[in-house]
Amino acid sequence: MTEMDYDAEKLSLRKLSKRTLQRGFEALKKFEDPFTNPALADERHDLTYDEAVEALSSSYYTITPYSFGHQRPPVVHDEERLMREVALLESLANTIMDDTATSSSINAPDRQFAGLGL
Repeated sequence: MTEMDYDAEKLSLRKLSKRTLQRGFEALKKFEDPFTNPALADERHDLTYDEAVEALSSSYYTITPYSFGHQRPPVVHDEERLMREVALLESLANTIMDDTATSSSINAPDRQFAGLGL
């Protein structure tokens, strides 16, 4: 996930909620309109295509934790980048689901004992 610029220190997987992932997917879904018909950017958002895609990208990056340092986040301007972001959210969702399944099937004392490696 680090190669995808995900910042696990900023928001660890334990603190990442299903709702955050859902909001991320919803933000990415909004790219469908400008990508399929650039004229919709002007009609629905009263912005040019480039301005609309930049605003949607900003909204998405506000929801999901990233590590860009002092650099400006890249604009999700094509379907390749969009698919990359969808893949990241799917990966995070799968990781959270795996962690939830593992933690719910083992009670806390047993999990701590198993962590001792005895």
